[in-house]
Amino acid sequence: MTTTPDPMNLMSHPTEETLAELVDGRLTPAARARVIEHIADCAECNDIVMTATELQADEVPAAPPVSRFTPRTLYAAAISLAAAAMLVLVFAPVFRAWFEERRDLDDLRDATVYLEHRRVEGRLSLDLPHQTYQPPMRGPGDPGNQVFDAAVRELRARARGNDWQALHRRGLSELLLRHKVEAVGYLEAAVRQEHAGGGAIETAIARSTRAALLADLSAAYLERNDDDAQDPAHALLAADRSWQLDRTRDAAFNRALALEKLERNAEALAAWREYLKLDSSSPWAQDANTHIQELSPDPAMEPGSTPAQT
Repeated sequence: MTTTPDPMNLMSHPTEETLAELVDGRLTPAARARVIEHIADCAECNDIVMTATELQADEVPAAPPVSRFTPRTLYAAAISLAAAAMLVLVFAPVFRAWFEERRDLDDLRDATVYLEHRRVEGRLSLDLPHQTYQPPMRGPGDPGNQVFDAAVRELRARARGNDWQALHRRGLSELLLRHKVEAVGYLEAAVRQEHAGGGAIETAIARSTRAALLADLSAAYLERNDDDAQDPAHALLAADRSWQLDRTRDAAFNRALALEKLERNAEALAAWREYLKLDSSSPWAQDANTHIQELSPDPAMEPGSTPAQT
């Protein structure tokens, strides 16, 4: 029976079997987070993992069998082998990065079970499971969940480079860690990079063609709302542009939230009802219905209404 290290105690080195399971992606999210935490400070285990990972990427498919050893068949076999080797060299890093990102996202979704509440009020393109929202506590005293935070940091560590995709991933990671200012900074940089220019963020948002990135930027602005009076307006601008590009649930949800933060209640009501046209039964729809109930005027307070008899 294969053993894995106790996710709550990694004072000793993980076994070779455990490190192999880490490379193959067979550890549970909790065990994976603890092993990663260990190898971050252990050069010996880190070297073992990196060597095993590189060996996986360097594997080259064998050449097809050759039935007749003529010069022509040998030449064809050599060409096939060279082409296969070239494909591995060119595409293996790409497929490996894609696979690792998919695995990291799956681990992050699994790790949400350790949270009592979601950390971002708006909807994100990561498609995390729904949880009730609770605003962050003021000052110290919000240690967060170690397993979830480890999964987020792993996702952030994969976001290498300065292309817009890496900036997008880093921004989302900072947002989930409740580093609101850093999150907005990375996401704004990702939007600006689309047209390789500086200038006002409003112009960059208006010219952007990346709906998911804009919806996430809108959610980040809404989280930073207390720190910048312009954030609700910027959140609406980003959500509106995302909605123009692709009428997704994320854009619709964040757009309605932004209108509500701006106290444009009639428009917010219409936006929440627009959201329910896309999603009428999920837990997110229940959130939308709660907002509608809170925003709907009390008939007893409308002019000309008759107070209820008791």
